[in-house]
Amino acid sequence: IAQAISAWLGLRYLVRVSKIRIHFSLRAFNPFLLKSTFKIGLPAGAQQLVVSLAGIAVSSTVNSFGKTVAAAYGVGLRLDQFAFLPAMTFSLAVSSLVGQNLGAGKEERVRETVRWSTLIVGGISLTVTILIIFLARPLLFIFTEDTSVLQVGTSYLRTVSLSYLPLAIMFTLNGVMRGAGDTVPGMINTMASLWFVRVPLARYLSSIPELGSRGIWIAIASSPLVGLALSWSYYRTGRWR
Repeated sequence: IAQAISAWLGLRYLVRVSKIRIHFSLRAFNPFLLKSTFKIGLPAGAQQLVVSLAGIAVSSTVNSFGKTVAAAYGVGLRLDQFAFLPAMTFSLAVSSLVGQNLGAGKEERVRETVRWSTLIVGGISLTVTILIIFLARPLLFIFTEDTSVLQVGTSYLRTVSLSYLPLAIMFTLNGVMRGAGDTVPGMINTMASLWFVRVPLARYLSSIPELGSRGIWIAIASSPLVGLALSWSYYRTGRWR
């Protein structure tokens, strides 16, 4: 119901404010636009599928450590969602700006958008990381009072929060590619960082007795570094243009 209301409000805004007219007619069928839509949309959709499946795989490893670790991981993910919000919203903004400026033939504005977005989202992410490191336990206390869960959850947040900065910059660079309509590299980068790094590394490190469940947190924090390196390398090639 909530999604339906949101969709209706979005269409209403487009028609009333943006003056866009939507006509549902087979006579307006455009094969070129349909092909472009699938070319851009399918890799982006596949990327979300890859993320979801990797999340299930990591959760499976987490659950093998019992209820306390699983509960701490669940609470940590909720706080992660709040921490990721600035990076995700800036990524969407970057996509819009890049699409508009590339369409207008103003590539210098694209570079400026990337520079300022990286600085802003980097500053926000650093601030959030510092707050999480020092306030991990009080934040977790909002969700649970279980001492064991608090202890494991604090370890999770203080380890995973170190990945917020590289993850934010990676989101920005992926936003550039998405805005340019080049969504395949983002899908490949996500697949590589999750399925070639996070999932296998989480299983390997967590099997080391000295690390235990903390090995999973280290794997989660490490994978965005690979994703950032791949995204930055592709961005530097300029092929997304």
